[in-house]
Amino acid sequence: MPAGAAALLAVIAAVVAIAIGSSGSGKTTSTASSTPVSSTATTLTTTTTTTATAPTTTTASANRATLAPATTPSSVDECEQQLTFAVDGTAGPLTCANGDLNVLAWQHYAQAAEHLLSVGSFASPDQVLQAMCEDKNSTVPVEQGAYKLAQAYYG
Repeated sequence: MPAGAAALLAVIAAVVAIAIGSSGSGKTTSTASSTPVSSTATTLTTTTTTTATAPTTTTASANRATLAPATTPSSVDECEQQLTFAVDGTAGPLTCANGDLNVLAWQHYAQAAEHLLSVGSFASPDQVLQAMCEDKNSTVPVEQGAYKLAQAYYG
């Protein structure tokens, strides 16, 4: 294996390890208030807000398209927002202001990262790495953007 290919593989592996290893922690907050009902009784009201770190199951909406090269519909709604291109081949924004997946970004990244964008919802880290390596006409920055898109698309 040429030295350049080995270095690229090492960088991609590091990117995947960082992306897979980074996860936020869930946060739970509670508030309580009491309201006097009479001179002898008090009603206690408790409100609990929980923020989950990962979605459990997502049901595809009827208006969600299956974007090539994916074979299943997106787990999030789509939008279209004009892209800005960088000299390294990346483009953005990947998502719109409301969090929907930018279809124009998906189409741009699909040209170079076809294998990564088709891995599916249940791909293992090894399958993701293999897909990144199979994207021959791509670069590390493009694969990073494609990884973020796939993460948003597949949930």
